[in-house]
Amino acid sequence: MKSNCQLVTVWDGGTEIRTNAFFNKKTKEVISHEAVDAEVDVLEQEYIEFEDGETREICKTCHNFVLVPRMVPSGKTLVEVNLCADSACESNA
Repeated sequence: MKSNCQLVTVWDGGTEIRTNAFFNKKTKEVISHEAVDAEVDVLEQEYIEFEDGETREICKTCHNFVLVPRMVPSGKTLVEVNLCADSACESNA
């Protein structure tokens, strides 16, 4: 599978790790098979970055899908929130 983006993880202390990844535009899944040996502890941010500089935030629960905007009820109105693209992800419960 050919890489079409980079998976970027930012760890405590500002350590940034970049690996090649594949983003499936249809399913919104991010696949990365590169292992990195690094002494890191707390994941602060995770996203993918495309060659043109566009970024997409990754779900902090499953770490496999990007977040997508969704309209959800809030009282008597709807508000836009970013939810995991995987409807089965426990973060969407």
